[in-house]
Amino acid sequence: MRMLNESDQNDVEVSWEDQKRINAFSRLNSSYSDVEEEIRIKKEELEALQDLVGELEMSIEEEDVL
Repeated sequence: MRMLNESDQNDVEVSWEDQKRINAFSRLNSSYSDVEEEIRIKKEELEALQDLVGELEMSIEEEDVL
């Protein structure tokens, strides 16, 4: 992949419809990234809650044995 020089960058014309599609894609891609991050955070929270449930179940069992 190479960087375009200034003259190459200015030679490309983008229609208004294409620009709208590019903008829509950018917004959707950003939203997708945000949702992926939210899913990752929720999975971590779920793991922490599952660990807590396990600890609570073990403490309840220990009290019954005593």
